Amino acid sequence: MLTLDKIYHAAFVLKDVARKTDLIEAPKLSKDCQLYLKTENLQATGSFKVRGAYYKISTLSEEERRDMWNNIEQENNHFEKKSRIKVLLRKTGMVAAVIVLLIACATILKRYTEIGIPNYTNALPTAEVSASTLYIDGETMEMGNNAEIYCLPDQMKLRIKQGGGFVNVSYTSNKDLALSVPDNGNVKVHMADGSEILLRGRSNLKFPFLAERREVHVDGKAYFNVMHKNDIPFITQAGKLTIRVLGTEYMVNAIPTEKRQSVSLISGIVEVSPKGGKSVTRIEPGECFVYDDDNAISKIKKADLESVNAWKESLIVMKEKPITDLLMQVEQLYNVNLSYSLTELQDISISGKLDTSVPVGTFLHNLSQIAPIKVDKKGNDYIITYD
Repeated sequence: MLTLDKIYHAAFVLKDVARKTDLIEAPKLSKDCQLYLKTENLQATGSFKVRGAYYKISTLSEEERRDMWNNIEQENNHFEKKSRIKVLLRKTGMVAAVIVLLIACATILKRYTEIGIPNYTNALPTAEVSASTLYIDGETMEMGNNAEIYCLPDQMKLRIKQGGGFVNVSYTSNKDLALSVPDNGNVKVHMADGSEILLRGRSNLKFPFLAERREVHVDGKAYFNVMHKNDIPFITQAGKLTIRVLGTEYMVNAIPTEKRQSVSLISGIVEVSPKGGKSVTRIEPGECFVYDDDNAISKIKKADLESVNAWKESLIVMKEKPITDLLMQVEQLYNVNLSYSLTELQDISISGKLDTSVPVGTFLHNLSQIAPIKVDKKGNDYIITYD
């Protein structure tokens, strides 16, 4: 049955394949009406059939595509052989048409193979994005920066919530999915096993579509609420750390540009081990495992659960901390350049909770209302001075 979901999905798959062709008026073909020609001969295959054929091929498995390619080569060889022994003239038109169709299918299949994005089975996406981006089996889909993704393998689709509405995307592959979130992004992933992952601020995630697979890869910051399953542990690969749990809540900080990576545990029990190391450390609620990549040294300290909970709510918590510490966080969070004098501002301390879900200009304006600073914008930079 043809549904609106399938139409949306087909448009998504074909967006970088089918060319947008013009309508050209053809006044000499008809004097009784305005007649236009659609220049579909400009498609890569010279025909409008690229849409249906390409979309069908996109739904095939690797084995089915391989079999199709073999069949095309066999049929092509078969017709070439027949043409050499001069097939009856009345069949020539039919043979030529079939050969053209086979060549078109071969062209489409080759095109499909060439445009795929890298296989994220063993790697996270590395490109910086300006909008939250989901990588779906060789294609990319930009979402709003505040979005939720639901994996629904029993219905063979993804449901994406954004802007107050839902978009359903058919998904018949068992391949892992990948997600990139920009500086001001905020995306929650609802996995098929019932686990939830909150990703925010210049972070990447690779996660499975199926419920029986429970291993994810993350860089950046992420908050996990893992569904308990005795028989299948949940594995998180974060930077140089491997985290193994059965069911718990924890936060991972594995920003690639920082030498320290950490795991803060809210509930349950997790086991953490540095990659390549033989030691396994078990931490309990309220504890934070910190690993120093430069020195390959790990330690356990008390977790700052207030800051963890504030991060979940898009807040920054400050307790009599220098305002310069906050400004450094703002630069990293929003990826902006703040110009200020450390000497001029070093004596200003600040306490309170600040909302980071707002644009950077609004955030700095709000900050100027509770701290003795003046904010001016020059180009893309912000100048902070004592007021």
